[in-house]
Order: sequence, then C-alpha cells, then structure tokens
Amino acid sequence: MRPTGSRIGVHVENDVCLLAPGLHSARAEVRSMNHDVSAQVDVPTADDASRVASIRSRLPGQVLRQRIDMAKVCYGPLYTPAEMRRKVGETLPYRFGFIRGAALEPIETYRDLIPDAALLKYDDAVKSGLFSKLWVATPTYYEERQIDPWILGEVDGAEMFAVIAQW
Repeated sequence: MRPTGSRIGVHVENDVCLLAPGLHSARAEVRSMNHDVSAQVDVPTADDASRVASIRSRLPGQVLRQRIDMAKVCYGPLYTPAEMRRKVGETLPYRFGFIRGAALEPIETYRDLIPDAALLKYDDAVKSGLFSKLWVATPTYYEERQIDPWILGEVDGAEMFAVIAQW
C-alpha cells in the first residue's frame, strides 16, 4: 500500500512536477520494483536543452543533419547531382536521337537576365545560410543550351541540391 500524499513513480517537493518543461530541478526519485529502495534519476532541464543545442552547433555532422532537414522543409525534396541533371533535362520535349541534360554554372557568372521573382528567391536562399553554392541549371540537348533555367542550391556539406526557382 502506498503512503498517503506520495505520487506513483516520482516524489516531488511542494507537489510540483519536475518533469514539466522550464523547471530547473534536475533530480527525481523513481521507485524501483523493490518498494524499500528508491533510485535517483537525472531529468533534463531547460539549461540542459540549451547546452545540448550549443554542443550540437559545434559538431559539423550534427549541423549537417539540421541543414539537410531545414532545406527539405523549406525547399522540398533534395536531389543528387545526377538526379538534378536528369530532372532539369526532362523539362525539354523528347527528340529522337537527342540526349537531354543540364548545364550547371555558378550563379555569379550567369550572364542572361534573371527575372525579379527568381532573384528574390535567390536572396532568400542566400540569407537562409543553408547553401554553400547556388547554381543556374539550363536544360540542354547535348551541349546546346535551351530556355527555362533553374536556380539550384547546393546544401552546405552535402552533395545534394534543392530547387530554389524556375523561370
């Protein structure tokens, strides 16, 4: 039989639950199968969460996973370089005997006019900090460039591309 005033599994002071977010207490007593013995268990606190975030930001592999996840959320699916070339090339109509593909060049060296709406999307992508490099991909038949370029963002630290804009 349980003593009066105690809670199942967790003993707390002043009837405040230590497991609630934002509280700074870090220890809770948890009853073991043997009712005479209690075990001390560390409970994560808000300070621990900020420490974990700080530690995670210093580990390149952890930050890479966050960048990939954010790029997927903000810009949709990510593609490998080969998948991206194929996807851009597929925007061209099929021609018998012609191979569809894409020519990629850094956006800094692209000479044709980029529409205003695409430039705004480019600026948003740069400000996001998710991409190491931005490219303009132009559909091609063999090496012959066609119309309707795309702006692609290469996720920083990964060889994966996101579609930023098309025109």
